Amino acid sequence: MSTDDAKRKENTKGVLLAIAAALASITIYHLIGKVISGMISDEFVSTLLSELVFTILAFISVMLLKQKDLFHSDPALFKSGWKSAGLLIFIIVAFGVMGLAQLFDVKITPVQWALFIVQVLLVGVAEEILFRGLIQRAFHRFFGEDSMANVYKAIVCSGIIFGLVHLVNMDRGNPMLASVLQAGVNCFAGIYYGAVFFRTGKNIKYLIILHALYDYVGMVFNGRLKGESINSILSPGGGPPTLRAAAAGILVWGGIYLLSTIFILRPSKVKPLLTNTEEDKSVIENIEIDGA
Repeated sequence: MSTDDAKRKENTKGVLLAIAAALASITIYHLIGKVISGMISDEFVSTLLSELVFTILAFISVMLLKQKDLFHSDPALFKSGWKSAGLLIFIIVAFGVMGLAQLFDVKITPVQWALFIVQVLLVGVAEEILFRGLIQRAFHRFFGEDSMANVYKAIVCSGIIFGLVHLVNMDRGNPMLASVLQAGVNCFAGIYYGAVFFRTGKNIKYLIILHALYDYVGMVFNGRLKGESINSILSPGGGPPTLRAAAAGILVWGGIYLLSTIFILRPSKVKPLLTNTEEDKSVIENIEIDGA
């Protein structure tokens, strides 16, 4: 077996193991979450414990796959790429401002607020580690980062997997259309997250923070802390959820994320990041910080 064939085989194995680790973590987390919710009636406590299990499983996956280097990134690449998350930062700020009025209607204790904040942070940690840190990096090694096409393939593949796993919410009492909406939108969101991950030199910590903030303001804005479900988005008039509403949500949000992804992965920004030679590194370090 040639060196190239051996490397190809190793990279294929890496992709399969990363996907298996993510699916196993999600399955175990889902099953244990059901047990915990059945034992503990307080939703804030039970959800926090479930997310803690999910995060532990993510870190175990990192250790088993020997991917601890995912927590290290190049500061120069981060400085040149952090603004690529401009869309996400804008959404966080916009939802945060619009959700301020919702805060006055939320009747939860300070302790429950603290539990909720920690819970949301843990979701960001676990999902980013598994999907960007393990799966996307594995796809990058498999396809290679020597061409824009390969970068796109890795990002799209990991994004689609990220979205599809949200279909598990159907087994949590969510209606099928609501889960399909979540899965569809998160496919495109995952692709966008992946693009930001690549542009920032695979800075997992940055994505964790943004992901957690996005989930936090999104849940507050959507009234989730007041007991409202995602059904209210699909049927604002109070009627049953409709396929048209779900499709419209996927098209609108998917379009926004996709256009932003295309913009931040434009050739002038991607080409300097394609190789890892010493000469290329010196070029990267001198990239002009000119926005997204």
